Amino acid sequence: MLSVQLVRVLGPVTVLAADGRELDPGARRHAEVLALLAAHHGRQVSAETLADLLWRGRPPPSAATTLQGYVSRLRRLLEPGRAANAVPTSIVTVGDGYRLDLPTDADRFEAEVRRARELTDTAPAAAADLVAAALATWRGPAYAEVRDIDAVLPEVHRIEELRVVAREEHARALLAAGADAEVVPDLRRLVAEYPMRERGPALLATALYRSGRQADALAALRDLRDRLVAELGVDPGPELAALERKLLNQDPTLLPAPVATTRPRGGFAGRRAELAAQRRAWEQARADGMSTAVVRGEAGIGKTRLVEELVAGSGAEARWGRCPAAPGAPAYWPWAQVLGELPRIDAAMEAGRFAFGLDLANRLRDLAAGPPVMVVLDDAHLADPDSLTVLEIALDTLGDVPLLLVLTARDDPPRAPAELGRVLAAMARRRGHVDVRLAGLTVPEATSLLAWIGGRPDDAEALTARSGGNPYFLTSLAALGPDAEAPRDVRDTVRARVDALPDGGAELMAALSLAGRDLPVTVAAAAAGRTTDAIEQALAAALRAGLVAEPAPGWLRVGHDIAREAVAADLDPVGRIALHTRLADALARAGAAGTGVKLSGAVAEHRLAAAAGAPDHRAAGAALDAARDALAGAALDEAATWAERGLAVATGDEVRADLHRVAGVAARRVGRLERAEDELRREADIARRRGDWTRLAEVALESVPGGIGGYWALFGMPLLGPDALLAEALTHADAMPAPLRARLLAAEATQRTGADRPGGADLAARALAEAGDDRDARARAVVASILAAWTPDTAPRRLARVEELLGLCTHDAGLEATATHLHRCVLLELGRLSESARADRRFTAIAGRTGDPDLALLDAWWRAGLHLVRGESDAARAMAASAAGTAALASPAAATLDRISRATVEGIAAWHDGRLIDLVGDAADLAADADPAFLLVVALGHAEAGHRDVALPVIDRLLAAPPAGQRRTSWAVMLAAALIALGDADRLAGLLPDLRSYGEQTVVLWPGMVVLGPARLYLGGALAALGEVAAARQALTAALDQARALRARPFVERAEALLAGLPT
Repeated sequence: MLSVQLVRVLGPVTVLAADGRELDPGARRHAEVLALLAAHHGRQVSAETLADLLWRGRPPPSAATTLQGYVSRLRRLLEPGRAANAVPTSIVTVGDGYRLDLPTDADRFEAEVRRARELTDTAPAAAADLVAAALATWRGPAYAEVRDIDAVLPEVHRIEELRVVAREEHARALLAAGADAEVVPDLRRLVAEYPMRERGPALLATALYRSGRQADALAALRDLRDRLVAELGVDPGPELAALERKLLNQDPTLLPAPVATTRPRGGFAGRRAELAAQRRAWEQARADGMSTAVVRGEAGIGKTRLVEELVAGSGAEARWGRCPAAPGAPAYWPWAQVLGELPRIDAAMEAGRFAFGLDLANRLRDLAAGPPVMVVLDDAHLADPDSLTVLEIALDTLGDVPLLLVLTARDDPPRAPAELGRVLAAMARRRGHVDVRLAGLTVPEATSLLAWIGGRPDDAEALTARSGGNPYFLTSLAALGPDAEAPRDVRDTVRARVDALPDGGAELMAALSLAGRDLPVTVAAAAAGRTTDAIEQALAAALRAGLVAEPAPGWLRVGHDIAREAVAADLDPVGRIALHTRLADALARAGAAGTGVKLSGAVAEHRLAAAAGAPDHRAAGAALDAARDALAGAALDEAATWAERGLAVATGDEVRADLHRVAGVAARRVGRLERAEDELRREADIARRRGDWTRLAEVALESVPGGIGGYWALFGMPLLGPDALLAEALTHADAMPAPLRARLLAAEATQRTGADRPGGADLAARALAEAGDDRDARARAVVASILAAWTPDTAPRRLARVEELLGLCTHDAGLEATATHLHRCVLLELGRLSESARADRRFTAIAGRTGDPDLALLDAWWRAGLHLVRGESDAARAMAASAAGTAALASPAAATLDRISRATVEGIAAWHDGRLIDLVGDAADLAADADPAFLLVVALGHAEAGHRDVALPVIDRLLAAPPAGQRRTSWAVMLAAALIALGDADRLAGLLPDLRSYGEQTVVLWPGMVVLGPARLYLGGALAALGEVAAARQALTAALDQARALRARPFVERAEALLAGLPT
């Protein structure tokens, strides 16, 4: 999944993803909404204003709803990886409107031009490159889609004026860098396009004069004077008059001033402005709390060296997390280096990333409790997605702690994780954030650097031209000596330096390069085929040459990516495979190497590389180990990837079946329901072929989790229909141990309950009988029995079951969460509101502690339901919008489930707002496509709108086929509401037994998202229609009191209206 790096408005509106892909916003209106928000530069725009601008002063009656839809679709485009329960961070709801919280190319353009102006006097070549790159981002007229809107014109004119200023600034920087003749053609074009501006002719005259063309320079100023007098009747300003006098007098101040150089400390040259910006961020962190900085640039440009200079000059403690280049590094590796260890998580839960993020924030806060500290994430473009995700979470929770967080990253890296864009955006939003982009060194700066390293300053110009000012390239070239045969490119330079190492040096460099990550000396030596003693001399020489670095005592890494890439590229295929094998063997022996981080991913990467795509049982086994570790560590996408790669080389049924299991579980836990079904069925095929009925039962239980967990576990599986695997496993149940048989029966019971098929209660009872003393089996059987009996009249009995369940589930976080959710639901039904609120807080704590997205989704939908009970429709919609997105993108089945959930929230909101009739079309579609129960919404909508002739046929159809399961409650209550609206006493009479059986409970539909209010509200309304006024008054008065206690405004209003309609 992608994340957004930039919204582009300097031309047609597009979105730039973090991987460099350009995304189209789609329909024109979507692009216009994005452009309008971007034009306000992070300021809130009210929905009313936005609609007025969007429809050019004539918004339709449906503008508010339509605009919400546009924003929702844009959020899905901009944040495809956003967790379903996460608050949107791209387009943020603020008050009665929206704010764009993403960087735009217009903002970046303005910042780059401003920075270039600051650099022109000290680093003019870098300033010229910077502003040229900024100008290159223009792709056409700014805000192309909305420039016809009068209110946007001031912003259009402002940014286009800045574009002209940038062109002038580019020319000024080139002049300061000595490119006098080269800049003349651009300046002539600029003067022709803007003939009345004075700065262009002034720069042109200066450039011509420095090129030895004094007459042409004076003519350029005369031409400007003639135009101003002819068209405006004015003379040029005093600055141009002074310039003309200087030209006539050949004033020496017209010549460029020499650029001052300073002797670098520790091999550091130039970068004065960049270092000053970083030091300001450090001072802010010390004085005001948390500060962030990013250093960007190409490989070898000096990003890490700049931060090292900052650390050295500050005297601060610095914690470094270096991101390895090799794809086999384990998740969270950089944070293992920063913190020294990683937190323990519950391996039974699938998504500990949120918990990791909170723990990371707490540890960084503890770290900053002493003297101010810097934390550096080096080469963040190489970080694993999970490390970046937890950093994003931590950034949201870290406040004013005396800490500076610095990221270094390549500009536009080809394979950077999508999460990097989100992290950079989160950092950019923080107050005082510093974003530094490093350009190449200028000739004077290169001269200073050469003087420090013992090179010849006279070579500076040639070396700078050949290296592009890249400090690493420059020093590599200089190290060969000016008299050596010059290599054709940097790879040749690196090769020459590696070849010059003592015996064993080339092998050591090859091992480190292919590893792509920090290695203990012992592992590096073993991979090189040498002992530690044997590489001592070569290692010392490589360290001196900068080819190898020692990030910590006893650990080694390649000194630079360029060296790694160059050395790795020279390995022949046979040697590469042998080296991968030695690396895998050495890493496997080393294990976690004292870091507390498993190296299974690195081992698997090298085993798979050595296999080269051929069947290999060791590679498949290593991939399985890596997949299991990733699953246990909440890296779900990584687990699926390892499983897929392992399957490509697997040779035996056992490991193949295990890999399918990991892939299926990972897919289910993120909502990829069809993928999960396919993977688990493949494992079942293997189990069936081998007659392994225990494995078949286990995979069946993974395919249908029996309601244990959250959103997907409760709702997802029924969408795929009856589970054939589960049914097949049950046919072999007699050959299984009783606890396993009980778990199968419980899962089938829950499946039938969720799909409204008969037999759930009987199967749950059988599961309870089979479970015996096995706590896990009994807990799952209890869950099945609770769900199978979910009608209002059973609430007291279900509460007792839930309390039993709470005592059984301490061994399993998923069961604990399920029990706690059911507890808050039943307590709400019984009106025990304070206890329900306590259970609610416990559930939220469990979801936060585990970081399980399944639980977080369920919690989000529960909160949407609570908002609806209180009549807070907008808050409910916002919560539903924050939950939507990930679900809709995961798979077709998940998209259907997401659609049903959002339609339910919108339907209840519309019902409370008295406009349910507006949604009957969507409800009819859902009834046909996904769930026939949505016909209840169609019937109720038409009934409350007074469409008797349309409502009654639908009602009669529903009355003719009453459900027998847990859906009977919604059937009875919603039909009663429809018939009360129609005043149809005859049909209401048939519903009275159901309504009377519900007693004094609040109607909370399984499993808790939908609350339909006091049951006595519907009983009272039915009795009133039947003419039983006294009984109706008593029921409605009780319902009113109950609704008030719930703070359920919509149901208070319904009860009051029905009471007011009773005859006095």
